Amino acid sequence: MPVIEQTVTIQKPLFDVFRVAADFAQWHTWQAGVKNVALISGEPIRAGTMVSLERGSTFINADVTDYQRQKTLTLTGVWGRFRFVRHIEFSANGRESTIRDKMTIQTGFIWFWYNPILSAQLRSQFKADWAALKKQLESS
Repeated sequence: MPVIEQTVTIQKPLFDVFRVAADFAQWHTWQAGVKNVALISGEPIRAGTMVSLERGSTFINADVTDYQRQKTLTLTGVWGRFRFVRHIEFSANGRESTIRDKMTIQTGFIWFWYNPILSAQLRSQFKADWAALKKQLESS
C-alpha cells in the first residue's frame, strides 16, 4: 500500500493559500492535466461533498470526509481503479503557510508489482502540483 507524502512552504498567509488550494474549481490552474472538475453535491464545500475530476486519462471520484477551513481537507474515494485516502493539512507561521499532503492508495495484492511505478508517478505529480501552486501564489 503506497503512501505518498509531500510538504511545501509558501510565503503567503494561510487564508490566501487555503482559498486557492481547497477550491476545486481552481485546481486546473495549478495542477497539470486536470481537465474537468465537478462538484456533485455540496456548495460550499463541506464534509459530504462529492468531487469528480478527470486528470489526464484518469478519473477520480471522491467524497470530502473532513473539511475544516484553513486546517484540513480529506478526500476518500477511487483514483482510477484504486481506493485512496488523501489528507491535506494546512498550518501557518506568520506570513508563511505549510501544506502537508499525505495520500494512501490501496493497490491490493494483485497489483503489488505496480506499487513502485504508481508511487513514483504520484510522488512526481504531487511535487509538481505543489510547486506550481507555490509559484502561482508567490508571484501574485
